[in-house]
Amino acid sequence: MSEMTFAPAKLSKEYIKQLYVEQNKTDSEIAYICGVDRTYISHLRKKFSIKTRLNNGHKGELVAIQKLKELGFQVEDMNKITKTYIYDLRINGKCRVEIKSTKKENNRFLFTLRTNRYRGCIESENKIKLPNGSYRKIFKNTCDFFLLTGLDGEGTQFFIVPSGFISNTQQSVSLSAVDNPKNKYNSFRNNWVALGR
Repeated sequence: MSEMTFAPAKLSKEYIKQLYVEQNKTDSEIAYICGVDRTYISHLRKKFSIKTRLNNGHKGELVAIQKLKELGFQVEDMNKITKTYIYDLRINGKCRVEIKSTKKENNRFLFTLRTNRYRGCIESENKIKLPNGSYRKIFKNTCDFFLLTGLDGEGTQFFIVPSGFISNTQQSVSLSAVDNPKNKYNSFRNNWVALGR
């Protein structure tokens, strides 16, 4: 989208600020309300000097990148190329990684895999529409691993899960915040060696 020179009255600085800052809505939610593209809202906020808040997704990405670098991995942040890249990180020049982040609630981490219907998605070879109207990437086509990042006040927890381990229609992953051998994802806790193949 080209650089904006004006904003319709409906999309004034005060209106965008009210939705983004006071009502805590995302760019995608605001775009849906206003009938425009998410990137348009993002450009508007930049034009209006409305600072981007650090959401859990972004926090998780930063923490995961830092951890990977500490462990000696070469990390390329694909979001720096474009926010619409089909995966988040390239590790050691070849391994494609999708990061999902969430905060601990009730001693669990619940990672969402679907995209809400207001995002304006369409079905494609890499995306399917679910019966509830939401959309979901076919992650086994777009990445090799999930790096599930559990944000916890006592320390971040990481699970490195092969993308093919999770079914195409699964909408979320629930993990215990404590070491629980009964949870089928527990063996993927700190499974860093998987990324080094």
